[in-house]
Amino acid sequence: MNKKILAFSVIVVLIVVALFVINGVLKKNTEEPIVIEEVTTPSIVAPDQAGGPEVFIDSVILANTGFVVIHKEVDGVASTTVGVSKFLPTGTTSNFLVQLSEEAVEGDTFYAMLHIDDGDGVYDGELDVPLKLEDGGTIGDTFQILNGGMLDDEIKL
Repeated sequence: MNKKILAFSVIVVLIVVALFVINGVLKKNTEEPIVIEEVTTPSIVAPDQAGGPEVFIDSVILANTGFVVIHKEVDGVASTTVGVSKFLPTGTTSNFLVQLSEEAVEGDTFYAMLHIDDGDGVYDGELDVPLKLEDGGTIGDTFQILNGGMLDDEIKL
């Protein structure tokens, strides 16, 4: 009788071991890693705002390091540079100010454009060129100065 119990126990142990081995092989063959790629589409949001010595940028998304360059509109087109942001890292940067070389007043229209850094972390108008779309257009946002003081719901930082 003891030989039958021993033989039965050995068979049960072998079956359990076989099930674990088969389960491990099946899991190894069916488990595939899930790769989530973060897609960074460059963009900028600059809302209409009150006037002053600086302008507010709501958010910027960059795939590479760069800058926000502010141009004043003259005769319907972007003119010379009137402001440049601090050096911006890749990813999202939110809620920051850009100092202007001239006061923004009611009625002014500005263009906030993304420029890519040439690798030195310092803005250079000739080397840090505007970020271009596939169709050749630039990535930017147009905003207006609505009044000379603060708006009712605006907080200057």
